[in-house]
Amino acid sequence: VAATLGADQRAMTAAGRDNASTGLLGPVAFYAGAVLLAAAPLMRGGNRFVALVPLEIIALVVLLALAAAAMRTPVESALASFNLRGVLVLAASPLVMAAVQLLPIVPGALWLSLPGHAAFAPVVELAGASGDWRSVSVAPDATAASLLAGLPLAAALLLGFFSEVEELRTMLQVVVVLALLQVLVSVLQLGGDGQFLMLGAFSGAPVGT
Repeated sequence: VAATLGADQRAMTAAGRDNASTGLLGPVAFYAGAVLLAAAPLMRGGNRFVALVPLEIIALVVLLALAAAAMRTPVESALASFNLRGVLVLAASPLVMAAVQLLPIVPGALWLSLPGHAAFAPVVELAGASGDWRSVSVAPDATAASLLAGLPLAAALLLGFFSEVEELRTMLQVVVVLALLQVLVSVLQLGGDGQFLMLGAFSGAPVGT
């Protein structure tokens, strides 16, 4: 009886751990995710995509680490979760948008009839990109850069989903510390003269980093 009760207790404890954890986040993904959270407020991208490249590289490290961890998990148990499938579909949405916007899947006649596309027809002809099939986007380079900016968002979504409770608590502490540092920098900017504390921003108000 004691052995049976002990086994039941161990099973309940394991179940409790399983309920509190999704269990796929490894140390590489965890630390890369912490770096992603720390770097995010420092990258003042605006409409300049180059400033987002470091975040995108870190996000790729997170995604590759998560993929490596997922490969060590039984497929049956991973696919058994409806929530997991939904989260993966959501995280893959930049890839879906890339396929819709960038692949040449639209007939030329239909492309011209799409709103706002006819005005770009002469430019497309001059660029020598005319053909029977075209991509939906009229500016594929800008579209690709915009979609790449979704990598940190997808990485952060998966980080939150696959983190254990303790890992989430640690990441929350990172965010809180960063928020306090932002407040401190903003207060210093109020009393400072110079562009050093403003980090090159031309603003009459505090801007943090």
